Amino acid sequence: MKNFALQGALAVIVAGGLYGGATYAASVIPGADGVIHGCYRASDGRLRVIDPARATCRRDEAPIQWNERGPQGNPGPPGPAQDLASLRTAVAGQQTRIAGLQTGVQDAQARVASLETRVAAPQPTATQIPATATPAISLQSIAITPAVPTLLGSSTQLNATGQYGDGTTKDLTAAVTWRLADGSGATLSPSGLFTCPDGRVGGFFTVTATLGGVTGSAREDCPAG
Repeated sequence: MKNFALQGALAVIVAGGLYGGATYAASVIPGADGVIHGCYRASDGRLRVIDPARATCRRDEAPIQWNERGPQGNPGPPGPAQDLASLRTAVAGQQTRIAGLQTGVQDAQARVASLETRVAAPQPTATQIPATATPAISLQSIAITPAVPTLLGSSTQLNATGQYGDGTTKDLTAAVTWRLADGSGATLSPSGLFTCPDGRVGGFFTVTATLGGVTGSAREDCPAG
């Protein structure tokens, strides 16, 4: 028996008798068993496919048969080896990156929510903010200068210096109220200009400077000529 390989399934007309003029019956090849039957004539190389239930080979023909599916071919060359460990490492790295991105998104969402909460919260009004009173620094004393003799008929500008509770000093000459206790010819202007009497009679004169209930005093000397 000779084996021949055919590609695909064959649907042929199977001869029901001799060549030329014979009647033909249609059959589906191969049969139910998957085997294809045929008759081969070596003289002219002719091959005819038959249904063995309906036809047989002639004397000058050799019966042959073969399966529709040929033998399995040789296996192909193996593909490139896949490094499974490297693949797993790459997948784990991608998963770590994705987790990091998710964490960053969650942090950003938390910050946005915090800002929205701050914006939505009612802002305190001026009446809600307690005013912090600055403690007043009290005036402790007033000093009058200069305390030097002034010639008769001459004038001297007096100065008033305030001493405060925190140890600081301030010129209060223009802020105090000037007074002359006993005139006897001497004068004192509202700005603190003291003038001795014009004549031969001198003496001592008491001058005061007052501010906010605090009073300073000094004795000014007008010696006689």
